[in-house]
Amino acid sequence: GNVYRSRVDLAPFGAIITRPISLRPHRFKPLVTELQQGFLLEDGLHNPGVKQVLRRYGPHWAQLSLPIIAHLPANETNALTRTARALTQNAPLAAIELGLPADTFPDDVFDCVTAIRAESELPVLVKIPFEASADHMDAAAAAGADALVISAPPRGTIYRQGETRAGDLYGTGIHSLVLNKLERLIPSTRLPVVAAGGIHTVSDARAYLAAGAVAVQLDSILFINPKQAQEIAQLVGEEAK
Repeated sequence: GNVYRSRVDLAPFGAIITRPISLRPHRFKPLVTELQQGFLLEDGLHNPGVKQVLRRYGPHWAQLSLPIIAHLPANETNALTRTARALTQNAPLAAIELGLPADTFPDDVFDCVTAIRAESELPVLVKIPFEASADHMDAAAAAGADALVISAPPRGTIYRQGETRAGDLYGTGIHSLVLNKLERLIPSTRLPVVAAGGIHTVSDARAYLAAGAVAVQLDSILFINPKQAQEIAQLVGEEAK
């Protein structure tokens, strides 16, 4: 938030979502591979752990005018419960977003949401894997999730310089894939849906809203062109009033 506050006006945005926060540190050197319509990212959920996150960033969150949503990657349920407890008791959060890996089963979704609910009364958004089905959404709803995020980035593998690299796909190239997924899955849930992935223009955001999403998340455009992200947030916000 502090980095972007000096470059763009944060007022048009609805909230700030953190990078993944886990109970214990995850040390990993992020690997970025540029593609024709985006990039492939493997970051290993790199983060310093919840204690250090609260120490480093908690005071800054309190100074921001925007709501803060903490992203928790799915983990063993005990770890999720402890992370949710630490954040809820020590940070000025508006909500928690649960991030699920590609190989998540619907039963895992239920258990993870339940683990967070055990220690936090904050709204819970479930960011489902790109590979997920309506069963995953049903499990999130049954466990008491407040909203869904469709979706986490699809996984991809490329071949460069004699080796394969795997990671999450970001960029304009996934927009049509996410839009197709929204049109198929939104009618299958009663929960509000936030759309995420491949938004680089106002038109991209409008397409997701027209498909039934109540809001959108911006990701790669924040790194590529923060000013464009501000314009998208401002125009979409004005149209929603």
